[in-house]
Amino acid sequence: MKEDKTISGLPEVPGSFFTSFNYFQALFTNTKQNTVLLMDAMGTITAVNGAFTDCFGYTPDDIIGKNIKILFTEEDRVKGLPQKELDNVLSNGQSSDNNYLLNKDKTVTWVSGESILVTNNNGDVSILKIIQNIHKQKVAETTILRLNDFNESILSSIEDAVVVLSDEMRIIKANKAFYVLFKNENIGMSASNFADVVKPYDLNNDLYNSIKITNSTKKGFFNKQIEIELFGKERRIFETSCFTLIFETTTALFSFAAYCFFSRSVRRNRR
Repeated sequence: MKEDKTISGLPEVPGSFFTSFNYFQALFTNTKQNTVLLMDAMGTITAVNGAFTDCFGYTPDDIIGKNIKILFTEEDRVKGLPQKELDNVLSNGQSSDNNYLLNKDKTVTWVSGESILVTNNNGDVSILKIIQNIHKQKVAETTILRLNDFNESILSSIEDAVVVLSDEMRIIKANKAFYVLFKNENIGMSASNFADVVKPYDLNNDLYNSIKITNSTKKGFFNKQIEIELFGKERRIFETSCFTLIFETTTALFSFAAYCFFSRSVRRNRR
């Protein structure tokens, strides 16, 4: 029985199919998003395409004949990353990495690169490296991390109980004062369902329903008096505020977060 050499249902493509089209020339010359450079086995740059010079500021005269390490930051050079990349692609035929690329003006750009080992019919070796500028994604990730650190700092410094909810009414963040107020021996601080946490103390579901309406309408409320039964069956009126924030995620979708503050009780007891 003849061996089936199909991949995903597609027939094997004859070599003449590739030789009849100059795919590399089209990629090297016409691409705008993918920057391309060629180098030899020692890491000496032999060619760069127009997308590369447009993106990183180098002219062909600036960079051809120079070692690839010219594109790495001093910190990455000390770590030996240029040579590690070369050794990897020469040993495995392929190498990929994310790192900072040093532009001609000495600024840096976060990039994703893939290097491929290519050998011609004479046995000569060359390395094809394709680089994509992903600096915007890096900036977005860094911004989110800093925002999270900032939010943690704010939450820990606020004496009032504060909870941050997702649009699914699940707890994203809460400070210590929140869990002190809504004590429950059966639910730990890792509980994520807001309804489960507040249910034992939320008389007539006034708190949950008020926040649920805010989450659906995106219209907040301020200093609304809500009665909460504390641990030990003591009832108090709390001035409660809730508002929503809209933020853009890295996937360009919009998410909502409800920030809720429980101020100190305005009245010790309710008769």
